[in-house]
Amino acid sequence: MSVLDVVRRSWRLDRRMTLVVLSLMASQNLAFVLTGLGLREIVDQSAAGRVTGLALAALAGAVGFGLTAVGDQIQLQLRTDLADRIGYRQIDPEVQRLTARLGGLDHLERSSYLDRVNLVRGKGRLLAEGSWAMVETASWTVRILLTLALLGTVHPALLFLVLFAVPAGVMNRSAYRDVGAAALRSADEARLERHLHGLLTSAAGGREIRVDGSAALLREQASAAWRSVARTRGRAQLRSVLLASAGSIVFTLGFLAALVYVVSLVSAGDRTVGDLVMVLALAGQLRTQFDRALYVMTRVLAGLAVAGPYRWLRDYAAAAGEDGTVDPPSVLRSGITLREVSFRYPGAAGSIGPLSAHLPAGAMVAIVGEHGCGKTTLVKLLAKFYRPDAGDILVDDVQLTALRTTAWRARMTAAFQDFQRYEVPADVAVGLGDVSAMHDRAAIENAVRAADADAVVASLPRGLDTPLGGLFGGVDLSEGQWQRLALARACMPAAPLLVVLDEPTASLDARSEHAIFTRHAALARRLGADHGTVTVVVSHRFSTVQMADLILVMAGGRIAECGGHDDLIAAGGIYAELYQIQAKAYSNVSRKTPTDPFGDDS
Repeated sequence: MSVLDVVRRSWRLDRRMTLVVLSLMASQNLAFVLTGLGLREIVDQSAAGRVTGLALAALAGAVGFGLTAVGDQIQLQLRTDLADRIGYRQIDPEVQRLTARLGGLDHLERSSYLDRVNLVRGKGRLLAEGSWAMVETASWTVRILLTLALLGTVHPALLFLVLFAVPAGVMNRSAYRDVGAAALRSADEARLERHLHGLLTSAAGGREIRVDGSAALLREQASAAWRSVARTRGRAQLRSVLLASAGSIVFTLGFLAALVYVVSLVSAGDRTVGDLVMVLALAGQLRTQFDRALYVMTRVLAGLAVAGPYRWLRDYAAAAGEDGTVDPPSVLRSGITLREVSFRYPGAAGSIGPLSAHLPAGAMVAIVGEHGCGKTTLVKLLAKFYRPDAGDILVDDVQLTALRTTAWRARMTAAFQDFQRYEVPADVAVGLGDVSAMHDRAAIENAVRAADADAVVASLPRGLDTPLGGLFGGVDLSEGQWQRLALARACMPAAPLLVVLDEPTASLDARSEHAIFTRHAALARRLGADHGTVTVVVSHRFSTVQMADLILVMAGGRIAECGGHDDLIAAGGIYAELYQIQAKAYSNVSRKTPTDPFGDDS
């Protein structure tokens, strides 16, 4: 983001306020010149006994001083207000949009991406303030030049004072650049400390931490992470202080030399006492101006430390863009085909594939297998959260990568095991499943019924109008109740082409899960008949799996078996073994008949 961009944003946001700020910055420099000249004339006119000249000089000095002091305060307050509004209302939301618009998830799992995003997240105001600080730096630079011009009227040699101020500027710039680099180097450790701090101060993590007694260990790890951050950043800050101090010492020596020289000129009668007073004031002001300019430069550099990751994020999002140009079909005719699909997470040891299978249009497909076999990864590939490293995913013979991601997501719905808990009114928590219909009360109520969440809504004091979550004073829910609302949210879209249910009932008891999946099976049949919808279910309970038309059994990152429940049982392979293990476990605690080991309440 450039300075001009921030000024443009400010102009569009509030033209009058932007104009006032820029005008005050310009007029303050003129007022400063008036103050310096007025001070010299006050002394000289007084020494000469000219009362009228003294009065005019005093008036000019007073006006200049007043404009400078008052203008500084006014433009600072107005500029801060502009920076706040640009940062909080424009830049921060833009960062959120840029992060959310990226169709995949791989960037959110890479430390190089997260480190940059962490440096810019919530820093919109700092970026805007840094850009305005560049304008202020330009204003202070003009004031410094005007100060030198006034000193030059006393003697040209005084212009060399600027050479004593340059080292301070160079040293400070180098030091603060190092501070920014140190912040990036320590970003990993800072993120770890924030994560551990969240665990130690949240209710969700607090239960387990208190039971296993790991609080002291986690506190030590958090402290160690922060000590590492403090060491890295502290060294950079120390170098910054030392360099800045060295620059100040150099300037002070030059300032003293200038005063001695002007005193000698006054003693020789070459200059007036007014010249000496003006030099004394302006030379001191010159140091203050450089200090102020350097202070403002620190805000510029702080903004630049954010500007780099911000530009990177914008470029990254622009390069990612919309990775397809074809709209998905209105109705699935053939279905979804996996053809030699392989994928490996960045930096991970495990991988899946090659996978080949056909998910017929209108079918309910179950994916089963032991933990870590790749079930959820396959689901994420179907949702375009990741792009396969090799092979093809075809939607009615069209490459999934060729479909517009936003359009494909608009034609799918999902309920995941790690579902979101929206602390909003209950109707909004459900309606977010289809933003276009989130104000349609009938659609929300239908989704609640489809997810068997009627009892949850009925238990709320104000039904669907009840605010949820304790963060904002609403009603908190149990894990199972949150999950039922997440399922209801997944039931909102009216005509999806793909429905993903990835362990969506993990927080529910077996009876509730069976009831919900019975409803989902009926819904899948209806959607399949009307739109060719493919419903993909990831579940570890075989009572659910039996409802599927097609079962994919994954092992070691590959599809080991494929078929219907009866066929897979008859084959006596992995599926049959897993089924028997679970059936035996249920039969040990159930009074149901061996021929129906899971029973109606499983």
